Amino acid sequence: MGVKTTVRAARSVIKRYGFGVFLQRTQSKLRKHNFEKADLFLNRKQGMPVPSFSGKAPMVPGLVSVVVPCYNHEDFVEQALVSIYHQTYQKIELIVVDDCSRDASPRIIKTLFDAWEKAGRFHSLRFVAHKKNAGAHSSIDEAVNMTQGEYIAVLNSDDFYDADRFDLMISCLNINEAGIGFSRVEVVDEKGNRKTDSPFSELQKGIDSETMFFRLCQDNLAISSGNLFFRRSLIEEIGLFRDFQYIHDWDFLMRAALTTRVCFCSQTAYHYRMHSTNSYLSLIGDTALCDAEMVEMRSRVFKAVYGNAETPFYSRGEYARIIDILYRRLMNDEGLKLG
Repeated sequence: MGVKTTVRAARSVIKRYGFGVFLQRTQSKLRKHNFEKADLFLNRKQGMPVPSFSGKAPMVPGLVSVVVPCYNHEDFVEQALVSIYHQTYQKIELIVVDDCSRDASPRIIKTLFDAWEKAGRFHSLRFVAHKKNAGAHSSIDEAVNMTQGEYIAVLNSDDFYDADRFDLMISCLNINEAGIGFSRVEVVDEKGNRKTDSPFSELQKGIDSETMFFRLCQDNLAISSGNLFFRRSLIEEIGLFRDFQYIHDWDFLMRAALTTRVCFCSQTAYHYRMHSTNSYLSLIGDTALCDAEMVEMRSRVFKAVYGNAETPFYSRGEYARIIDILYRRLMNDEGLKLG
């Protein structure tokens, strides 16, 4: 049954019998097939542990710590870092970890840091250059463990921010009493020009707090790790980024969504760059690894949600839909058919 047919059938039942009967029927259907193979996911062994936050630096109230992992982005890293320098928000700590780039990235970063240390723009600056490649998640975690900020932002070194991003994201977190948030994404090309044919435009339409968790179970609405903005108190609770090559950001966001409210800021853009070495494009050639990572991530979420309809992060009425979408996606990822 297609999506449109399913929606029409659901509307028909609700119109004729009411929402209560529809929910009862849906839960009955879920029980019928969930109990057949749910144990495959509820008891699934997890291969990737969650690293704990080990930061020892005392938290500085109001400080935004910006973490920038860099690898072979000599054409883009200056624009990324300058977009941090020109933030309207003033209290910023900047930590850059170069993951053994083979191009001119380290030289460009060091040149900027030398000039900015004299200017006194930042609360603090720190540059770490790896002698061996460790991977994106490892570079992010290493930098996050150095942070002192009440708020933490991640920026990928091939992307860039709008100048008012931090002011708006802090306001978004505070207004919504959220522990993590993300903004609208604008896709640009290698030269920084806006792309009108973005594959993410539809994905971010209609995001609201009422259906946030359900939507996150379907797609990574933040799109990139660089679009995440969160409180230090969150990582003290849920830990850091897991060792996933493709979905470390989505996994982190889902773990956050199980413990705190997630907010969306539509007033400002994160500029996501599509280019020849972009991780989104490289995914096309390695779907098997991405699928395996998604099964592990969704299994954890499924286990946390299953049997738990009482939570402030999604409504009781949404519970059946969330269980259904998680279970169906897991079955599809594993190449199994519903009974």
